[in-house]
Amino acid sequence: NQDIHNAIVAAAHNDTLAQMHAMLRTRVRRVRYLGHGTREYWAAAMDEHEQFMAALVARDGERLAQLLQAHLANAGPRAAAVLAGEER
Repeated sequence: NQDIHNAIVAAAHNDTLAQMHAMLRTRVRRVRYLGHGTREYWAAAMDEHEQFMAALVARDGERLAQLLQAHLANAGPRAAAVLAGEER
């Protein structure tokens, strides 16, 4: 999971992005793992990552942007559900 995030940032060749990613990665580490608290959530995240790769290979920046926005929108509710005890 973490590898794809790191690879996307590295591929950007943007020092500012890399620094911001490093800082945020540390701050959201627990939330990221909570968001994968069930097999269903983990499978959904991995499917999203596979879609990222397909968009990257196709050089479809617009599609990748849509996928990343959806991924971020999905991560919060997944983690909140785990914290609330709704999913275990």
